[in-house]
Amino acid sequence: MLCVICKNTIEANPVNGYAGGNNPAPIYLEPGERCCDDCDRGFVIPVRIADHLNIDTVKVCVMIRNGRLLEALEFMRASDIPNLGVLPTTEEVIKMLAGKES
Repeated sequence: MLCVICKNTIEANPVNGYAGGNNPAPIYLEPGERCCDDCDRGFVIPVRIADHLNIDTVKVCVMIRNGRLLEALEFMRASDIPNLGVLPTTEEVIKMLAGKES
């Protein structure tokens, strides 16, 4: 199964062994879409936090859906979204996009 965000193969979670990926909502809302743990931590969870705090997340979701992960990352860093410590570094995103482990 491929991650809907970075297009890498979804690996089993090293803690619990679950290999079914994560729910990518609100970035992707189509039934059956899944994302990897890295994209869940790096993009989905921060967008959910922002959405919960009524921060406009539409721009970020559109950037991510269009494969503009680095641009979305920089936009989130420049915004007032709290808990940005969960965001991946630029280098980690580049590795994710290249299909390498971070």
